[in-house]
Amino acid sequence: MTAAVSSGAEAVRLPGASGSSSLSSNKKQRSAISLTAPTPNNIGQVRKLNSVLFPVRYSERWYKDLLKPDNLAISRLGLYNDIPVAVLAARYEQSSAEAPTVGGVNVYLMTLGVLAPYRRRGLASELLRYLLSVVKPGQTSPAVEEDIVVPIKLSEHNPTPASTLPAPAALESVETEASKSKTNGSSSKAAASTPAKAGVKRYHFPVQSVYLHVQTSNTEARAFYESHGFKVTREISDYYRKGVDPQSAWLLELRA
Repeated sequence: MTAAVSSGAEAVRLPGASGSSSLSSNKKQRSAISLTAPTPNNIGQVRKLNSVLFPVRYSERWYKDLLKPDNLAISRLGLYNDIPVAVLAARYEQSSAEAPTVGGVNVYLMTLGVLAPYRRRGLASELLRYLLSVVKPGQTSPAVEEDIVVPIKLSEHNPTPASTLPAPAALESVETEASKSKTNGSSSKAAASTPAKAGVKRYHFPVQSVYLHVQTSNTEARAFYESHGFKVTREISDYYRKGVDPQSAWLLELRA
């Protein structure tokens, strides 16, 4: 599990304008906000934002995983007047001991942060609303090309124990496809030219929860997530590595 200070004290403040701000000012702020998916071309901006916002150094594997199609669908860079100033990174997970529920899949909110000069402009709420518009517990998530996990409604699926779930994705080998084509009378050359993504098996599991960790010193971030329907399910005393003070974190979860 990646140790991320999701929405640390220096990362997220409660959104919204001050009492002296006018309605037109709020509209201008919202119109200045746009979201874009992480790409190989802008992943450097994600690195810079993470280094400023969070006391955790993320590995190369973390950034490579972020660029996987299924994670891209639920991760975004937040732009203010076309300047990258915020980041949302999330991923699909099979249920585990760290996640509160068993069976199906969960969505882990790894990071959500906004640079200090751009807080209280609605960026954090906009990013979180985006995530919950794409994937929400108990609701169908829209599929994107090459998605590995395509959630379905809870009512349409009987949860499977996590220990018996297949791998999140499986890619059939070209050799297997070639042998099938040969058996059916097709040429092996045509089989070899079939795009690899044609062999991706899309497993359909319900999204049972969206969850994250918040440092226990960050009561403001906790209040922010609670205002969006998240609830504290437990406290983990030694979640963060040594050197991060405090090491304890709240586990917050949004369920159907």
